[in-house]
Amino acid sequence: MKMIECLGQSQTQTLMAREALQASDCVARQLDVNQAAFADLVKQVPLERIRLIMTCARGSSDHAASYGKYLIETRLALPVSSAPPSIASLYRVAMRLDNVLFILVSQSGRSPDLVANAKWAKQNGAFVLAFVNDVTSPVAQEADLVISLEAGHEESVAATKSFIASLAAFAQLVASYCPQKGLANALPALPDILHQSQSKDWTPYAPILAASSNLLTIGRGLSYGIAQEAALKFKETSVLHAEAFSSAEVRHGPLGLLRDHMPFLAFGQRDECYGDLKQLVKDLRQRGARVFWADEEDEDIFALPVVGGLHPALAPIAAISSFYQLANAVALLRGYDPDKPKHLKKVTETV
Repeated sequence: MKMIECLGQSQTQTLMAREALQASDCVARQLDVNQAAFADLVKQVPLERIRLIMTCARGSSDHAASYGKYLIETRLALPVSSAPPSIASLYRVAMRLDNVLFILVSQSGRSPDLVANAKWAKQNGAFVLAFVNDVTSPVAQEADLVISLEAGHEESVAATKSFIASLAAFAQLVASYCPQKGLANALPALPDILHQSQSKDWTPYAPILAASSNLLTIGRGLSYGIAQEAALKFKETSVLHAEAFSSAEVRHGPLGLLRDHMPFLAFGQRDECYGDLKQLVKDLRQRGARVFWADEEDEDIFALPVVGGLHPALAPIAAISSFYQLANAVALLRGYDPDKPKHLKKVTETV
């Protein structure tokens, strides 16, 4: 019997859990609906005319942008900068943004600082692309082109399906531009991959994490934004202190936090970052840490089951899909309602 079953089936059916399970259908709609829009983008903003890509987002959306940064830079060889929203909304700095593709990522599209950034980017010469779930929102109205996340109505304060949809939007963007067709050929299978990932059960480890006071999440490259998202979800739904680090940066100081049996949650993908992450996992385990690693070949007692044989760009998306059920279970075990995090609300309006 799975340890999480002690919660009872009815208690695990939170909005967060149910909405995370809808991600497969959301992404299937998204890939279909946005084909023409991405083709139009490639025509309006040819790859050879882009000198810089800037992303602008907050919270989970910014973690999706982190994934997008690594994917764009490694596949398209274009520099990507994260635009601090306050540069436009508070400092109001004039900036030369010609030949810049400015990508706003937002679930609601209603935060005043993101609306201000959309206006600011256009005024300074950028082409504004919006990844939004509400195509009638103020951010969408200001954009030159809108990509609908197709996540449908999301009631839980904790974003799940809309985050996965944002990752998929970046994957579709890169696949549309990339001369190599590996990602474009792999992307149509993503809805089915997400469906498979939902059967990979991580919840047996929920009691260990729920009993912890601190944990670190680890990733590198394409999986770093996933590690950031996991840490945020633990904080907002479980009131569990979690911090995200790259597998390289964790060696530069955070290892000083290591104590016997301290939990680590590691995400990765089979690309140039894999060897470094594998070595770190080995080192941490030798030092007494409990490392939960989402890797298809890990045989440790704390190995997390994953969908195997995936394109490196899709593996992190599948992993976060499996993770959300774990986060939901940890919150319940710690006595919190993941749908109603204290002090938080669905639409955060910052300036």
